[in-house]
Amino acid sequence: MIVKFFKWLIVILCGLFLALYVARERLAVMIAEHYLAPQQISVSCLNWSFSSWKQINVQQLCLDNQHVSLRLDNTQITQERIHVVNLVAQLVLSSDDTQKQQQTVWQPLQLTLPSRPLLSIDNVTIASDKAISALLPQKLNVSLQENKLNHFSVSGDVLSEVVLQDNLVNVALKLSSPALQNQLPTPISALQGVAHIGYFGDRVNLHIDHTVAANLEHPTCGAQVTSQGSGQFSFDINQQHLIADLSNADIVFKPSECTVLQKEPYREVLGAMLNQPWHLSMPSQLLWQGTRLTTERLILSSDDGETTISANTIRVDSQTSQVDAAISIAHQSERLGKLQVETPIEIVGGLINGTGELEYYSDTLPELLVQAENIGLDGRIRFEIGAHQSQFALDMQGRAKQVQYDDVNMQSANVSINTQVTVADQVSMQGKLIAQTDELNYQLMSAQKSQLQLEVDISKNQQLEASGSLASQLLQSQSMQVRGISSQFALSGNIGKGEVFTKLSAQTKLGSLKTPKLEVNNISIDSQGQQSRTGVYEHFIKGGGVEAVFKHQYSPLAHPYQLVVTAKPSVPLQSVLNAFEPKLKLVKGDISAQAKGDINLQNADFTVHINELSALYDTHYVEQINTVIAGQYSSGKINIPSSKVLIGQVRSGVVLSNISTWLHVDEGDAYLSDINASLFDGNVSIERLNLSLQPQQVQVKAQSLDLGLIAQAGREAGIELNGRVSGVFPMNIVDAKVSIEQGKLLSIGEGKLQVAQNASIEALKAQQPSLKSVIGVLDDLTIDQLSSDVALTPDGWLTLGVQIVGENKQQAQPVNFNYTHQENIFTLFRALRLTDEITQKVENALTKQEQSQ
Repeated sequence: MIVKFFKWLIVILCGLFLALYVARERLAVMIAEHYLAPQQISVSCLNWSFSSWKQINVQQLCLDNQHVSLRLDNTQITQERIHVVNLVAQLVLSSDDTQKQQQTVWQPLQLTLPSRPLLSIDNVTIASDKAISALLPQKLNVSLQENKLNHFSVSGDVLSEVVLQDNLVNVALKLSSPALQNQLPTPISALQGVAHIGYFGDRVNLHIDHTVAANLEHPTCGAQVTSQGSGQFSFDINQQHLIADLSNADIVFKPSECTVLQKEPYREVLGAMLNQPWHLSMPSQLLWQGTRLTTERLILSSDDGETTISANTIRVDSQTSQVDAAISIAHQSERLGKLQVETPIEIVGGLINGTGELEYYSDTLPELLVQAENIGLDGRIRFEIGAHQSQFALDMQGRAKQVQYDDVNMQSANVSINTQVTVADQVSMQGKLIAQTDELNYQLMSAQKSQLQLEVDISKNQQLEASGSLASQLLQSQSMQVRGISSQFALSGNIGKGEVFTKLSAQTKLGSLKTPKLEVNNISIDSQGQQSRTGVYEHFIKGGGVEAVFKHQYSPLAHPYQLVVTAKPSVPLQSVLNAFEPKLKLVKGDISAQAKGDINLQNADFTVHINELSALYDTHYVEQINTVIAGQYSSGKINIPSSKVLIGQVRSGVVLSNISTWLHVDEGDAYLSDINASLFDGNVSIERLNLSLQPQQVQVKAQSLDLGLIAQAGREAGIELNGRVSGVFPMNIVDAKVSIEQGKLLSIGEGKLQVAQNASIEALKAQQPSLKSVIGVLDDLTIDQLSSDVALTPDGWLTLGVQIVGENKQQAQPVNFNYTHQENIFTLFRALRLTDEITQKVENALTKQEQSQ
């Protein structure tokens, strides 16, 4: 009976075990879900079997929750090790994860780490959905080995060591992991090191030993950035509080291929300073909590130690987009001097505001385009920079002992600048500049006590309004001195896109203009013009009795001009002429001139009008000069083809009247041709007279001169002559001195000679009665033929060798009379002074001129 009971018991137990084995998967799933349900994990597939009493084979196991789906294939479980051949994990980020994380209170880790078999997984594939692909690669392939309990080695796409403790998960992640290298942004060229991550459940500690290299590219200035050293981070998950310490990280920026400074010598001097390595250091901890980031100091310093840029007491709020910091810029070098800028800045909603102080001093600036000594600059700066509009304001005072720019040199210069600039779609500006200098030198010209004031207003619609003044006590060069310069000017126009059009006006006054031979007082110049594609300008000039209009147009290709000068009347020009030729006195008449040409080409067509001009030169009076002189100026030479000159009268002891001639200038060589004048009721003529100091010989022809008028010029001799003579005088002119050799006079027709009431002849008769009959034949002599040799020395001695053939008809006495006369005609001309009438005209004209002045 007992045997039979045990037989049935064995049968029942075998049947029970058989039933359990057949239903093992379902029972295993039920048991697993019982324990996994609180973790919101479900088992979607399970297939396992015993391979022996000590080993279980799990062909397939599927576990799912809202964040991850796991699938394990070919797993062998023993008491010593769990070996998984393949594990596939699919990560999913649900839409409410972020909200749940914010509501979750993270607790310190309290892991239960029982004794268990060691775990090894040959192939782990982690796939991510698109929602988190920005954080992780879409697929990771790794393997996991646990050689010591809770110590894991991860290889493959991720290289790390993981250690599990009851209150800590410690991860040592190599930054050379392929997964990280493949996810690096394009600018990062190299990343090496180890990240030590400590996860405590409610906080994360991170220590990174790193070497990073990156290339930052920009069209005008690229940079190589390297960081080497270590950084420590501590993040409180519940408080959302991050503490970062980068004091042991050496961050270096090295600009490369910077083209910001294109112009020499700025590229050579400032470019060397800009293109050197720059070190960024963060000696203070970075604190981030919620939306606020704070740190006490950031320092950017140049490799040569000359420049330091510091940001102190930095406060950043990402929620309000607000940033506060105190910026300090310090530079000191022998090349540029000492610069200090202190300004707090505030950034609110993308708008940057700042107001600060600027100080600058340098002994010298020898390497820049502008060279200076003992430069000082101080003042306030304000700026407001926004996405759509920026404003900059500057209120500065500067000084320098000496400033030099090219050929310009200033001594004791002072400048005051007050300006505000707005940058939006267009640039608008309001500003005022006052510059003063004790002495300014340019090439061979210098100015004393000069001041420039300038006010500029550029509106939003790019309308320019500028006005100012320029004054100088003295402007002088080796050949000129100008005192009392003052100028007021204004400029207006539109400088926007398209064709620029501006208008210019200026009023300039000169107290006096003085040269070694000239002094002109009270000169005024009124100027106006407009500038577009070309500049068109017009200047009205008054001074020294002259009025002038100068018009010119300027373009890169040409600079044409027009000049009109008038002196009506010409008498006020006397003060100018006194400096050049004090013997020349203007009496009356008008002078005007016009010129038209191109300044760049140095050419001109000119016309000079002289109307009814009369002048006195020493004892020579020239009356009623009329002419229109037309010519050209080119390549430094003047050409006048032919201009008719008419002169009413020339009185120089003798009287020349009705003078006409032609003026010519050929390549700068001037001469007169066809000179004709009335003299002693006859005519004298010269074919050509060169107006130069070169020696020349001139043939002077005299025709039909009235002997009676000739004798009248020497009336005090008591001799009367009638008849006419003609002749030729070969005149030599050397060094402006005249001489005549072998001149000849011949009578025309019959003449008459009478000696009456001549005191000297009567005395001679009384002294020598024997001569009375001889001299008596000259009392009334009919001249059949008269000839004379004429000679004149350069010092004025005139020699006449006179031969007279005639008859005293009352006495029926034929006469042959030879007479040699010698006299200094310069003395004679001085004796033959101007008549009272002419002298009175000259005195009246000069008196009126002095009264007008």
